[in-house]
Amino acid sequence: MKNRSGFTLIELLVVIAIIALLIGILLPALGQARKSARTMICASRLKQVGVAVNTYAADFQDKIASYSWSRGNCPSEYADLQDRNGNLDDVDACMNQLVDIIRRKTGDASFPKISGRAPHRRFSHAVIIDYMSDIIPEATAACPEDKYLIQWQADPKNDYPDPNKMGQGGAAYAKAFPYASSYQFVPASWAPDKTTPSGGNTVYQYQPDHDLFWFPSKNRPWMGRRQIREVDFPASKVQMFDFYDRHSTAKTQFYAYADAKTNMLMFDGSAGLKTTGDANNSWRPNQAGKSEATTIFTYLQNDAIGEPPTRSGGPSDPNLETYFRWTSEGLHGIDYNGNRIDYRK
Repeated sequence: MKNRSGFTLIELLVVIAIIALLIGILLPALGQARKSARTMICASRLKQVGVAVNTYAADFQDKIASYSWSRGNCPSEYADLQDRNGNLDDVDACMNQLVDIIRRKTGDASFPKISGRAPHRRFSHAVIIDYMSDIIPEATAACPEDKYLIQWQADPKNDYPDPNKMGQGGAAYAKAFPYASSYQFVPASWAPDKTTPSGGNTVYQYQPDHDLFWFPSKNRPWMGRRQIREVDFPASKVQMFDFYDRHSTAKTQFYAYADAKTNMLMFDGSAGLKTTGDANNSWRPNQAGKSEATTIFTYLQNDAIGEPPTRSGGPSDPNLETYFRWTSEGLHGIDYNGNRIDYRK
């Protein structure tokens, strides 16, 4: 009689079961390793921005990179972006600067003007990109976990948020989003720390939403005047941060929940994940005389631009603390690894 070689059906099923078991064990570990790698890439991209900010400051009188155009001062090669008669609001002048950057870097002279919106939040990086890069969209402006921005960057002329859901700014504002960033500078990097007793104003938090509030004046000569040397505690002061926690949980969440973890760039150039609630409480820069006052605001999700849902599942989550977005004493203050600074005490 001849012996038959090969597997029996039972043996084959056992081997398949073992392979399936190993895959089940290894895949989560591989997925976590990939997620950790993306978190590190995200922090690395922020560090690159930090190097660029310091290089920019060395070339431009120690200034923190920010929009510099103002009413009557829009030195654009495009006639429709100039403001020789001083008719523009200073914020619209800054938006003209953003449009000028987009047109020059993409070669698309037909890119539309945008009005009624401020570029200082989602596009606060554009001045650095203009300084360091020849082509946009710039891949390093996107967190590796920011799937919406990465998708828009792949086809910027045809893929962008739904214009019907953009509110003020409309279609033109929607078309700018492929050139946005996952990261944003804290407002103190381009605006005064606080409203002064002599009447000087600053930007502050719009409390019914998570946007910025501007004083109703066309002339804001204080914008874009901040300098690196004003930062008293570089290792403890947040300079730039991801507006969403994309790394610590399975679902993306808004940065202002106390247990959220976002990648942050500090003014000393270090970058990495920090827990929001570990930061000192904020203050109200428009009520700086009240040292105990903090800024509380509401998170309203806009799914058109990829914002994550509220934690409650409802349309909004109110009474959120802003933490390092509005640091007590602004650039002179401390967010992490130290007590809240209040020079009035």
